[in-house]
Amino acid sequence: RKTHVRTFGRKKSGRGREDKRSTSECTQVSAMKRKGDELDRINAAESAIAFKDVDDTRWKIVKDGTGWRRAEVGDQLVVNCTGRTADEREVDRRENMHMKLGDSTVPALWNDALKMMAKGEVVSLNVPAKEVSWLNVNEKDINYELELVSWIPRRDLLNDGSAVESLIDEGEGWERPDKHSEVKAELWAVPVGKPEKMALKPTTRTFHLGSPSIPNVWNRSISGMRKNSLVSIRCDRQRTQEIGQYLAISFPDEINFFIKLLSWFKIEDMFGDTKAKKKVINEGLGWEKPGEGAEVTIDVNYRRPGTSEIIWSGEQKITVGDGMLCDAMDTACESMKRGEKAIVLSESSRAFLSCPELAPPGISPKDDIEVDIVMKDLVREPAIWTMSFDDAIEAMKRRREKGNNLFKKDRLAKALRHYERSFQAMDRCQPDLSAEKRATVDSLRTLCLVNMSFCYEKLGDFKEMYNYADRAVMIEPSNVKALYRRGTASMMLGNYGKAETDLRYASELTHGRDTDVKKRLREIQLHLAKQDAEERKKLSTSFREMFCK
Repeated sequence: RKTHVRTFGRKKSGRGREDKRSTSECTQVSAMKRKGDELDRINAAESAIAFKDVDDTRWKIVKDGTGWRRAEVGDQLVVNCTGRTADEREVDRRENMHMKLGDSTVPALWNDALKMMAKGEVVSLNVPAKEVSWLNVNEKDINYELELVSWIPRRDLLNDGSAVESLIDEGEGWERPDKHSEVKAELWAVPVGKPEKMALKPTTRTFHLGSPSIPNVWNRSISGMRKNSLVSIRCDRQRTQEIGQYLAISFPDEINFFIKLLSWFKIEDMFGDTKAKKKVINEGLGWEKPGEGAEVTIDVNYRRPGTSEIIWSGEQKITVGDGMLCDAMDTACESMKRGEKAIVLSESSRAFLSCPELAPPGISPKDDIEVDIVMKDLVREPAIWTMSFDDAIEAMKRRREKGNNLFKKDRLAKALRHYERSFQAMDRCQPDLSAEKRATVDSLRTLCLVNMSFCYEKLGDFKEMYNYADRAVMIEPSNVKALYRRGTASMMLGNYGKAETDLRYASELTHGRDTDVKKRLREIQLHLAKQDAEERKKLSTSFREMFCK
């Protein structure tokens, strides 16, 4: 392809003179420049189909490859090459040549080209003969035709060379196991350099990915594998000993471990504290999940942890998020699809310890639980934006009332969720409401914020307590409960001046009749009086020392 060079601004005539352009001509030139730049981009894109640039060397694609993957430095490549001189005399031909990408023994231009080639791609490029270490010819350049036959991707798992993974089979699908997944893998091992000897016969193992008891090499490797992927890991002496200790087997100094990922079950840490987990046995159908407020029908089997002994089983129809199940079960149902089967494993703190009245017959509130759940059917709650204003207000009142019931049972996390959902739904109401409707919405929002502030007080999180109370005061500056909560939070955070201001105003609004406000205000005033007395004493002592010297 021809390269077009354009000059703009001043134009040189054939005799070397410069001609000044008029304003209109400059405008035309600018338009031509924009059009020319666009043509250059199009030409470059078309040219890239047939040519690539490597270190200012032009090389040509003879045959396109397949796929989108590219080899990386350190991968083991299999390459076919044919080298010819300028007069088409063949001086080099090698088939199934094995090399390591990035190796210093490989011509630099080969390394650069092979990084960008797809599997099966054939390219033609000129290479200085002196860079081809295995050739002895009196030629300046050699025209090479390279074919990338295949390669084995390699990965330094720990970035220190102690465990290098080679991918033998990519496997199938696109999913990979994530942290906490329960994986099933086939393992075997052979000594390095002695593939005919078996250091570990093929064995199938099941373990939890991410567990600290599993060798870190396996965790790193399996987390990047797909179903039926096969890898080999060459381990140095230290990593070999670590794996040997886990397997209770004595290995030679260096071993090639082979891992084939057979299957895995997804395990979700539902609260992020490892106290309650959901193991997905069957993914279910479609994409729809219940979410809070949905009516669901489930089959449950309560078993003693680690056994097949069923303590209680049956069908249950519940509303997700309403506190009709323990926290672990409720949270598991919220994320299940229709037809999904899962196993919930929970410690007592996430099971029935906080709601003993919900425990099925035969299960103590102090027991850990293991439950099989099948999501038979679900009906999602209507979206708030599909309701009329009056229906939306009633729905929000019901959510808040459910939160109040859970608060009385000391199930604060569930109560907070209901208050939050109620507030957020009212927050979505249209901004063009009438003054009367806006006042109704603001009143409900304020109540939800005050309730959330009270929950955080019970939880001992005084910063969040202050934040939610402050938001309530911003909506209704004369709300006594909001002022009381904000004043109490300020006191607990050590800001007694702010606390006194809020509580004094709340006392004025109630004409001193609210006993909680009076009690808290008196407590703050006593603290401030004591603080003032201590400061006066310190100041008096300082003056006495100053004048008595």
